[in-house]
Amino acid sequence: VALNKDALLVPAAAGDKVHPHAFSITSQAEEDASPVTTLLAAASEEERTRWVTAIARAIRSCQPQPERTAKFQPASKEEAVLYQKSALQLRLLLEYMSIPASRFRGAEEDKPRLVALVMQGRVARKMAAAAADTAEAVEERVRLEREERARLEARTIDELWALLDYMEVEYDEEEAKGELVARIVAQKTQLMMRPETLAPLSGTSRSSDTRITHANFGATY
Repeated sequence: VALNKDALLVPAAAGDKVHPHAFSITSQAEEDASPVTTLLAAASEEERTRWVTAIARAIRSCQPQPERTAKFQPASKEEAVLYQKSALQLRLLLEYMSIPASRFRGAEEDKPRLVALVMQGRVARKMAAAAADTAEAVEERVRLEREERARLEARTIDELWALLDYMEVEYDEEEAKGELVARIVAQKTQLMMRPETLAPLSGTSRSSDTRITHANFGATY
């Protein structure tokens, strides 16, 4: 007897005097030209009930299971705005915030997870900004900026263009890598001072067509 998602179980099929506790299954195996009905008989009503229950459970297990994804409920307007962005945009934002890719490895398309990381990063930046007037904080910012420049220098020109496109920072394709890096660092400094925004420094970005050309940059995260 073939049990699959199209199988039809009749719990109380018409039997006879010798086999009063009958049930039937109509199904079609791959090698069958048409559906086949099989009449089965149990020794008692109780046994038939056990068989019918087990077979019905087996048939249900063959049905395609709907995807169960928890519905994201933004806790604030800021989270709701972030959730409107694509997973790629969120990963780029995390990159700007120097949040390591290891924090979301395996969850690159998990928008609730990415949004949560962005929110955590913004809170950390706000707390850091509150102590930004100390000499130690100034030294730390200089050190972090130096590290950030070194990290960006390791990127390709295409990757730097992709970052600048998303940040909506105006630039010239003839600019050297060092100039592109300087623009990104300047924008990140602005974001650190105002972490709740993603406002461009000035001007407009290149066209959306150009942005698509460099979209493969997101695949590296």
